[in-house]
Amino acid sequence: MKPCKSTVAAVHMDLGALISQSAARIRNNWILIVPPILTQVIVPLAALTLASFVLFPLLMAYGLTGDTWGLIRTTVGGVLILAIGIFLVDTFVTAGWAYMNKQVVVDGRTQLADLWVGARRYFLRILGGRILVAAILAIPVVAGIAAVAASVLGISIGQLVPPEGLAPSTVVSLLAPVVLGLLGIILAVGLIELVLYVFLLPWMQALVMDDLGIAKSIKLSLAFVRRNFPTMMGYVVISGVAWVVASWVASFMWPGFSYSELTNPIVYANGTRLLEMMLRANNIVYYVISALLSAFFTLLMFLIYADRTRGPQSPASVTGTTIAPASQVRERSPPPRQTGRGIKYCTNCGTSLVVLAVFCPNCGARQPPLQPE
Repeated sequence: MKPCKSTVAAVHMDLGALISQSAARIRNNWILIVPPILTQVIVPLAALTLASFVLFPLLMAYGLTGDTWGLIRTTVGGVLILAIGIFLVDTFVTAGWAYMNKQVVVDGRTQLADLWVGARRYFLRILGGRILVAAILAIPVVAGIAAVAASVLGISIGQLVPPEGLAPSTVVSLLAPVVLGLLGIILAVGLIELVLYVFLLPWMQALVMDDLGIAKSIKLSLAFVRRNFPTMMGYVVISGVAWVVASWVASFMWPGFSYSELTNPIVYANGTRLLEMMLRANNIVYYVISALLSAFFTLLMFLIYADRTRGPQSPASVTGTTIAPASQVRERSPPPRQTGRGIKYCTNCGTSLVVLAVFCPNCGARQPPLQPE
C-alpha cells in the first residue's frame, strides 16, 4: 500500500518547520557552537601538537637507529594513549553538549555552565552508550572481513600454471567470481551499516531527553526510527547533502594543501611545520563550517525527537496554517493551546512551536507552562 500524497507532504512540512525552528534557536543560542569547536578543533589540534613535538620525533629517531621493536612499541602505545584521551575528552564534552541542546528545546535558552552540568550528569551513560553502539556497528564489519577471508581462502585455481602461460580469458574466469563476490560482500556490509546507523541515530537524544539508561535509550531509538522512518531518512539525506555541499564550497573557495606533503617523512620531524599546515586559512574556514553544521543538525535531531514523542499529530501540522501578523493576533483571542503531536502555538504571534518550548523563536514571547493532563 503506497502512502498518500498528503501523508508525504505532511512529513516534509513537519521537517521543514523543525528546520526553521532549529535555525531560529541557533541564532538565539550561538553558545551551542562552542562544544563542536572543542571536539572538532581544539581537542584534535591539542593531540596533534602533543604528537608533533613528542611522538613523531621519537618515531623518527627509532626509524633512523633501526630499532624496529622500539618503533612498533612507541607507535602502538602512543597512538593508543592519544586515541583514548581524545575519545574520553570528546565524550565528556558531548555529554555536556547534549544537555545544552535539551535546555534549548525545553527552555529556549542555554548557557556555558550547562556544559559542565550535563557532562557530570550524562558522561558515564554516554560513554557506555558510545562503546555499545560502536560494538553493534562493528559486528557487520567483522562478519564481512570473515566472509572475505573465507572467500579468498576458498579459491581453487587447480594446477599452477606459469604466468606467461595464462590466457586473458583464463585470468578473467578465475578472478571474476572472486571480484563479484567481494563487491557483493562490501555492498551488503555497507547497506547493513547504513540501516544500523539510521536506527541508532537518536539514541543519545532518547537518553538525555527522557533521562534513560543505555539499554533503554537504544531500544527506544530503534522504536522511534521505526515509527518515524520517512522523517529520519529525510534528516539523513538533508544533513548528508549539506555536509557535501559545504565541503565542496570550502575546498573550491579556499583550496587546501596537497595531501602528498603528508607522505614526506621530513614533515613529521618538524612539529612547527606540521602545525602550520593544519592551521592554514582553508582549514580554519572548514573547521568553522563543520562546527556550525554540527551544532545545527544536532539541535535539529533533538527537536525532531521532542516533536515526535509528545502525543498525536496536530491537524494544523498536516494541513498547514497561515500565520497572522502579531498585531492581528493581539486583537483577537489567543488560538486554542493544542498539544497534539508535540505542537502548540505561540500565544502572541501564533507560530507553531514544540510543546516543550518556553520561548517563541519568532517573537521571543514567553509561553505559559504546560497544564497537567
